[in-house]
Amino acid sequence: MPGPGQNPISILYSLFTNPIYAGIISGVGGEPGRPRRRKDLEDESVGSFLNRRLEGSTVADNVASAVLHGIYAGDIYKLSIRSLLPSLWYMEGMYGSLAVGLTALSWGKKFLMSHQDMQLSSSLSDSLDTRLLYKMSNASVYTFKAGISTLSAMLEDRLKANPNVTFKMNSKLSSIEHDVQSDQITVHLFSLQLCSPTYANNHKIKTSSKLPPATYTRVISTIPGRTLSTLTTTPLTSLASIHSVTVMVVNLFFAQPGLLPQRGFGYLIPRSVPFHQNPERALGVIFDSDAVPDQDSIAGTKVTVMIGGHWWDDFENFPTGEEGVAMARAVLKRHLGVDAEPILSKATLQRDCIPQYTVGHEARMKRAHGELRNAFGGKLAVAGNSYTGVGLNDCVRAARDVVMEVKKGKDVTGLEGFTSPRVWAMVSRM
Repeated sequence: MPGPGQNPISILYSLFTNPIYAGIISGVGGEPGRPRRRKDLEDESVGSFLNRRLEGSTVADNVASAVLHGIYAGDIYKLSIRSLLPSLWYMEGMYGSLAVGLTALSWGKKFLMSHQDMQLSSSLSDSLDTRLLYKMSNASVYTFKAGISTLSAMLEDRLKANPNVTFKMNSKLSSIEHDVQSDQITVHLFSLQLCSPTYANNHKIKTSSKLPPATYTRVISTIPGRTLSTLTTTPLTSLASIHSVTVMVVNLFFAQPGLLPQRGFGYLIPRSVPFHQNPERALGVIFDSDAVPDQDSIAGTKVTVMIGGHWWDDFENFPTGEEGVAMARAVLKRHLGVDAEPILSKATLQRDCIPQYTVGHEARMKRAHGELRNAFGGKLAVAGNSYTGVGLNDCVRAARDVVMEVKKGKDVTGLEGFTSPRVWAMVSRM
C-alpha cells in the first residue's frame, strides 16, 4: 500500500501494475452509471455491495476482504455494509453513486458525520485539548507507552479509590431476573475458588459456592450479547443470534533489529490468496517495531501474527500455543523469508473475541431493544463490542452514552440508536 512520503507518480504506477489493485480503475470509472440499489433492500454484505457498485469481485476479494480480516477477522460476504460502512450505504441512497457522493463532498471540502457524533463533538469541544485533537485527527492508530492495558489499569485505580464502588472478584454470574413488583434487577452469583493442581495435570481447578442474590435498581452489562442471553430468565433471542469468531494472536520478539525485509505497519491477507500460500489461515501480520516505534525497552524486532477468525468457524478444536507459534513462524518464513529463532514468543487463543455484524445486524439490534425493554423495563442496559462497534473507541463511546442517559434518570437499553434511521450531515473540514 502507498506509504508516507510516496510521490503521486509511484502511487499511480502501483494502481496500474500491482495485482492487488486489479479492477479498481475500470470498476471506479464505470460506477456512476450503474443503477442504485432496490428501494426494498434494507441491507447486504460488504462483498455484495462492492461487487454490485464496482461490477466485479476483484476489489472486494483483493482489497476490502484484507481490511476486514484485520478489523473483524470476518467474511466479507457475511458482514453488513450498513453496519460496518454506513456512510457508503448512505451515499448510494442519497446520490445513487459513491463516486458522485465523494466528488460532492470533495468539492465542498466537507465530510459526512452522523447527528449523534455531532452532538458528542459539540458537548466535548470545550473540555478537550486542541493539540491532542489535532494529533488524533492525523493518526491512524494509537496506543500507550506501556501498552493499551494502561487504560484499564487507570480505570481500575480510579474506581477502587471511590468508596461507592465495589469489585466482586472471582465471581461467576449465573442468572439475571427482573422483579416486576419492585422494578429492580436481581443478580445471582457464584463465588469461585482456585484449588491446588491435580496430579493428572498442572492446571488449577475451580470450585464454586452460591452467594446470596443481590438486588440493584439498574444493571449495565458489557459482557458479550450471546452470553447475556444465556443468563436471563426471559429469552433474548436476538442477542442469542450474535456470532463471534475466535482468533489466535501470536507475539514474537527477535533479537535482531531491522530483521524484516519490508517496513511499515504490516500486511493483511485477502481471501483471494490461495490455500497453498496461506495454509495456516493467517489474517495478517503487524510489524509492531515499526507501527509503535520506541515502545520497547531493548532493541529487536517485534511482530504480531493473527490467525483464524472466520476461517475457523467450523472448527471444534483449535491449535495449542506451541502449534500457534510454529504456524506464525511458518507464515513469516513463507511470506517474508524470516527464519530466525525468536527469543520470546507467546500465543494466546482469544475465543469468541470479535462479534460479527452480519447482514441484518441493525434490524436484529432493533428487535433486541424491544426484547430488553419488554423483559426488563429499561432497568437492564447493554454496552460493549456486541452492538455498536467492536473497537476500543466504540466500546468507550457506548458505555458513555448509556451512563449519561442513566445519569438523567432515563430507563434505557443502550440500543436506542437502532430504533430510528441514522441521520447524516455534511460538515466542513477544519
